[in-house]
Amino acid sequence: MKTRLFSAFRLVLFPGLLLLVLALLTAPAARAQNVGIGTTAPTQKLDVDGNLRLRGLSGSGLRLPQVQADGTITVGSDPLFSSSANIAKSVDSLHVSVGNGDRVFRPVVSGGRLYVPTGGQLRIYNAQLTTPGVPPTLALLGAINLPEAFFVTVTTVNGRLLAVTSDFTGNAFHVVDVTNPAAPTLLSSTSNASEDGQAAAIVSKDNIVFISSAAGISGARLAVWDIGNPAAPVRLTSVAVGGTDQMVLSPSGNTLYVADNQDLVLRILNVSYAPNPTVMSTLPLNFFTGGIALNGTSLYLTDSRSLHSYDVTNGTAPRALTSVPGTGGDLAIGSNSGLLVDPGSRQLLSFDLTNPLAPVLRGAVPAPSHGEGPDEYPGYLATDGTYAYVGIDFGGRIEVYTIGGTPRVVVVGLDGSLGTVPAPSQPAPSLSLSGQTLSIGGGNSVTLPVAAGDNLGNHLATQNLNLAGFRLVGGSATAPSTLGLNVSSAGNVGLGLPAGGSPLSPLHVYSSSSFDVARLESNSVGPHLQFTKTNGGTGIVDYIGTDYTGFRAGALELRGSTSVQISGDGDPSNPDLVVAANGNVGIGTGTSAPVARLDVNGAARVRSVLSPTTGSHSLLPVAYGAVGGQAASLSSTDNYTVARVPGQAAGAYRLTFSSASGLSAVDLTNTAVTTTLFGTTPGVITYRPGTGYLDVFTFNLSGAATDRGFSFSMFLP
Repeated sequence: MKTRLFSAFRLVLFPGLLLLVLALLTAPAARAQNVGIGTTAPTQKLDVDGNLRLRGLSGSGLRLPQVQADGTITVGSDPLFSSSANIAKSVDSLHVSVGNGDRVFRPVVSGGRLYVPTGGQLRIYNAQLTTPGVPPTLALLGAINLPEAFFVTVTTVNGRLLAVTSDFTGNAFHVVDVTNPAAPTLLSSTSNASEDGQAAAIVSKDNIVFISSAAGISGARLAVWDIGNPAAPVRLTSVAVGGTDQMVLSPSGNTLYVADNQDLVLRILNVSYAPNPTVMSTLPLNFFTGGIALNGTSLYLTDSRSLHSYDVTNGTAPRALTSVPGTGGDLAIGSNSGLLVDPGSRQLLSFDLTNPLAPVLRGAVPAPSHGEGPDEYPGYLATDGTYAYVGIDFGGRIEVYTIGGTPRVVVVGLDGSLGTVPAPSQPAPSLSLSGQTLSIGGGNSVTLPVAAGDNLGNHLATQNLNLAGFRLVGGSATAPSTLGLNVSSAGNVGLGLPAGGSPLSPLHVYSSSSFDVARLESNSVGPHLQFTKTNGGTGIVDYIGTDYTGFRAGALELRGSTSVQISGDGDPSNPDLVVAANGNVGIGTGTSAPVARLDVNGAARVRSVLSPTTGSHSLLPVAYGAVGGQAASLSSTDNYTVARVPGQAAGAYRLTFSSASGLSAVDLTNTAVTTTLFGTTPGVITYRPGTGYLDVFTFNLSGAATDRGFSFSMFLP
């Protein structure tokens, strides 16, 4: 390792101050411990009786100073408190290759080790964090010669720690046992790694390895390998996903996100069953992806201009959330901090990703140049959440940055001394509000007037409350809920929507655990729900159970000013049922007003008709017909047949009823039947009921069986 320290100090002295400084410098050491300006009795190393000005911190507005880890005073990017994501500082530079200007590809941090693929080696360094705030020593643990190790993934198979690298030039991948980092062992080298073109990105989960084809290869595919036997990997399958150098696997290993730079789409694959990956969704992109990373259910992509965020809670329906300016290439995420390398400007960008709907750029730190090659640039990075490791391609080194931590705020002590929070000789200042009492650390308090206060500070709003993409939620302090009320930028209100959901109408109510989605309750006379269209009238839905008893208790009533209309097919221009203001009911009458108490436009089927004269018997006909003397049906319903009664030659007819009539298995003994002879010639007609049939007999006045035509009717009991 090497460290370069540069310091510069410039002091502009007026003549009088110059004499003072010379006197202090030549005074005995005991009297030169404290320096005073404007005072003859300094109590601190530098005691200024008056205001202090630091021209290097000049800017617009009043801003809060902060103290960095090395004591440097800076100004926070926010008016009060700054996110830890804005702290990024180069703390080390590590050579990872023999010669200057060598290739350095994407590093990986795993299990306290840093794996660095270079142009000809895979190198393993100690990255174990032992002392808070102290960077790891990054001592070289071991190395192995490998051709053009481009990407690397680390996994455990049958108790062995394996590193798998993709060989971009040779379209191969290599499996290395790194259980003992001091002696990495090559177990196998497999050609035709990506099946099409050059092997590029590589990710793994247990014994399954996914290798993509590089962008720019026609017909590129994703290859799936099983390294359960690391000495003899087996190709399981390959999937057409287009050429890409960017993909990320979910922690569960069940979902793979592939940024296809061939077709400019994001593909989300279900890889829970490795031999048969399936594409769950495809989301169009309008850019070439330079980096990809997953943070919970939020996916982030970078291009040459922006950082893009997506909600992938539902893998079958990913949603684009936002895009913010942030030129970047490779991308890594740790502790809600998004880190991007910008090869063009040769710097590291830091984003606060606490809210995926609004990532905030916190700062940019240049990648130090050590003059090791004209083409050196920050190309790839990895992070363990505390430190970022940036590979300087064509520079042969890793730059180490510290990220995270809590900014220290400069405070003023009671005697005017400057310190950090907490100050050396006083408790950290606090601020609390109880009712109208505003308490400040140190025992001071202020009573707020009833008529004053900030927005909702005294429970009386003084301006609109802007949720700014957030929501009001329920739950407790220890178990907060994600469900509640949220208001979209369009003014739509959502109730109970899942996290990340946005209301799609002026009022959008959702419930995943109850059929009782919404409840309207009143202990007064209705209406309970009223629909009004501007200049178009009013309709009412009313629950009238509290106003009436008997059969009307608990009733649901629909009331319209001119009519109530129901459309079963969703077409309000042609209603299926209409109840007019005069009480007439129309069925199938459409937009025409019904002209009778019941106005049916079309056929009607009545299963039972009751009247006072028949009591509880409807006496609806179930069959009727006209039968000729030769056993021929002349006109009739279509639910029976006629033939001669078996064994009788004349005047005997059997009416057999079909199953459609409902009489085929019914004993017709008690069924009401009417029969009438045709013609003016006197005669006799009678019948004999059976199960499913009726025998009709015709005679002349002498009692002889005679063929005669007749009609009949049968009625429901």
